[in-house]
Amino acid sequence: MPTAPETSPEATPLFYVSHAARRTVSPLVRRFRQDLEEHVRTLANDRGRAVASIGSEFPVGGRRPEQVARGLARCRVFVALYSDEYFASEHCGREWQAFTSRLGSDHVVPVLWQPVRADSLPEGIPRVRGGPAEPGARYLEYGLNYLLRHLREHRDEYNSVLRQLALRIVGVEARSPSARTERYPDYQSVPDAFASRSEPVPSRARIRIVIAAPATPDLPPGADAEMYGPDPTDWRPYLPDFRDAIGQTARRIAESMNFRTHIETLEHGDAPQPGHPPTSPAVLIIDPWSLRVPNLRLLLSAFDSRSHREPWVRPVVAWNRDHPSSKNHLVELVNGLATTLPRCRRRYRPDSPKVLDGLETVQEFLAQLPVVIGTAERRYLSEIGRDLADRTEPEAAARLPRLRGPGPGFTAGGADRLPDTEVQR
Repeated sequence: MPTAPETSPEATPLFYVSHAARRTVSPLVRRFRQDLEEHVRTLANDRGRAVASIGSEFPVGGRRPEQVARGLARCRVFVALYSDEYFASEHCGREWQAFTSRLGSDHVVPVLWQPVRADSLPEGIPRVRGGPAEPGARYLEYGLNYLLRHLREHRDEYNSVLRQLALRIVGVEARSPSARTERYPDYQSVPDAFASRSEPVPSRARIRIVIAAPATPDLPPGADAEMYGPDPTDWRPYLPDFRDAIGQTARRIAESMNFRTHIETLEHGDAPQPGHPPTSPAVLIIDPWSLRVPNLRLLLSAFDSRSHREPWVRPVVAWNRDHPSSKNHLVELVNGLATTLPRCRRRYRPDSPKVLDGLETVQEFLAQLPVVIGTAERRYLSEIGRDLADRTEPEAAARLPRLRGPGPGFTAGGADRLPDTEVQR
């Protein structure tokens, strides 16, 4: 199998693959990096620029440590291959520290390469996510190294994991700052993050992901039944290009930002009662076809009427207008949005028209949702701060958590730790 092409010194790699250093790079690591790069390129669908990667190809004392430093200074996402050997490696700890000191640990995408003992783990590292949920799934039990060694039997699971990792990389990259470090410090001189880290970083707030979409039994005439399932959370608006349910996609984005997530439906949500303080920020993801379901339209109209009192709930319309069912009913669906959500559209469209007119591709959704989540969180913190200031001593509001980092949706990292691995469907 040919080796991955080497990234030129001038290139800006999208992601960096960090793995336990050896004298030579494992052929399985090379294969994984090639396959992941191809999945990212397919998902990004960006023909205007190359999707390149770089890896920790050379151990400490190797011939070209400058190339490693250059990659760490320029890449946007850090892909870490977890194993006992990885967390015992001073070289890997320094790579981690060099990258996270620039962009933070919420730009780290963890991969379970080999099973990890609980006593091998530093405090506060991001949790491994991914892998199918059906019984017998091997990724979270044996790691990706095992799937690659038994690819003939586990190819479907391997591809599923790659797809989820590529989705996370594209989502993280979409909200990554464009600035890069032009000076390449000696990364071998930075502290070993795994040896020095002692305090876990606190996790961020819980966020509600509310789905406003019909289920198959209530599907209005003209809607494409393939996009829906028995529950509104099965809604997949970006078929045929992207087959995942939009709620799970939103969950992965929110959890990559270190939020604890809860997916619910508009009809059976746990929104706070009027007059009670909010319990969390929320993102309301709206299917235009839901406006043709009488009960959902009433609920959305009621939300629109009170939306000025609930600024921590941010609406988002996910809508592939190029789908044949949308083209055939375009005027009705556009009018439905305008007449059901007039206050929201007046309030939010000046800042981001696409969010209320409809994010038409999964790439737009991946790019816009982190911004929406960050706005919802800021308004939530502002609202509960005002509520506390009204009801308690001023010092209570001062103890509220603060957003950190360079822009919307950023934080220094999360408190999730292995071995509490999490399966995402």
